[in-house]
Amino acid sequence: MNLLRFNGPHSLRCIMSAARSRARTTTAEPPNERMQLTELWVVTGWPALPVAARAVVIHSRSAADPRRYPDEWSRRRLETFSKPRELVDYGRFSEDREDALQALDLRNVDEPIREIVGGFGVLSHCFTLQSCHGHFLYAPDQDPHSLARLPNREGGRVRYRIAYMAFCLENSPRGHAMRVALAQIPAIDMDYVQFGSADWFWQRHPNSYALQVEPARHMNKDEAVLTHAEALHTQRIRDLFFVELERFLREQLREPGAG
Repeated sequence: MNLLRFNGPHSLRCIMSAARSRARTTTAEPPNERMQLTELWVVTGWPALPVAARAVVIHSRSAADPRRYPDEWSRRRLETFSKPRELVDYGRFSEDREDALQALDLRNVDEPIREIVGGFGVLSHCFTLQSCHGHFLYAPDQDPHSLARLPNREGGRVRYRIAYMAFCLENSPRGHAMRVALAQIPAIDMDYVQFGSADWFWQRHPNSYALQVEPARHMNKDEAVLTHAEALHTQRIRDLFFVELERFLREQLREPGAG
């Protein structure tokens, strides 16, 4: 569910920091039934976790979902992906983070990555913006949010909806160190993992960055149609990607004063 383009039609269900007070409507797109242009900032708490263990995630949904989200608008976001920007001064980080920590309902996060998203919420120098575990759709009429793994047997084409995670970082020594560390994660497979900034996020949250898993030739798309063999490789890299993110998170949590 839940940039490099970040893109997000396939997972923007909507939990965004500062959601309570910042609902607003976008009017730049021509109106029609498929283009629901209200930026819905849903705010719900997750009582099972203390406030310090929450984070904010925007879950976007594709136009194929009954709740539809505008794919034209999403493409604009995807097309703005660029190299990671330098951190800048931003005085509202603490306020935005606090809003974010109180806004997330982890039940809206893909189940395999809930602990990772919640764990990043403990860190005082970041909060999450959006994430998705990735979806591999290989059967007719398959649920677009299915978490089913690909069968190993050779099959036909697979529609892959990207796995990614987006963060907002504090302009501080810890934030700088985290930016450097996140930039190393694409070393898992430089042809399938990218790190960068997206204008759509940056305009709302300066110092935002994203990691995604997708064949490089499709890096500015929200989803891609792959051969079964390439989809299997992408799935393996996706799994390694989240293992690496979890390892990185554990290291961060062990540092004195992390939370």
